[in-house]
Amino acid sequence: MKRGKLLVVPAMGWLTLFFALPLLIVVVVSFASRTAYGQVVFNWTLANYTRFFEPLYLTIFASTLVTAFVTTLLTFAMGYPVAYTIAMILPKKWQQAGIILVMIPFWINFLIRSFAWVIILRSQGLVNTFLLYMGFIEKPLNLLYNDAAVLLGMVYALLSFYGASHLCFPGTDG
Repeated sequence: MKRGKLLVVPAMGWLTLFFALPLLIVVVVSFASRTAYGQVVFNWTLANYTRFFEPLYLTIFASTLVTAFVTTLLTFAMGYPVAYTIAMILPKKWQQAGIILVMIPFWINFLIRSFAWVIILRSQGLVNTFLLYMGFIEKPLNLLYNDAAVLLGMVYALLSFYGASHLCFPGTDG
């Protein structure tokens, strides 16, 4: 074995230990059953997989696919023009500033950014307070804990990754 191939051994060990092994445990447990109190019993059944076709789980799966599709479309619709503008239209001296603006969200912890949206969208948040003050609404709107808020959070979380991937690999599809 060439010496260069030995360099991949630590990475493969890490991936095996922290990715493949937990995935194998999940697959094994997926064939087990559970007691009324949630204890896992290894009776080896396919019931967990047949339950997927129950209407409840099919509805959840369909909702997840719709959310993923809409998130992808919105992220593309907002991220591609920004990435294209930075990579192809901005003069070279301004491209670095554009890239830095795209990367700024990575400088702040994701949990803090998510909590900021809660503060903005809650009943006493910035949006509702402004709308009440201006007289546009009589009572606070329910802007949090709904599908629109989930889409907003998903697009906000993934938009920087979209822009960063297209800026790192200009001229390719990410």
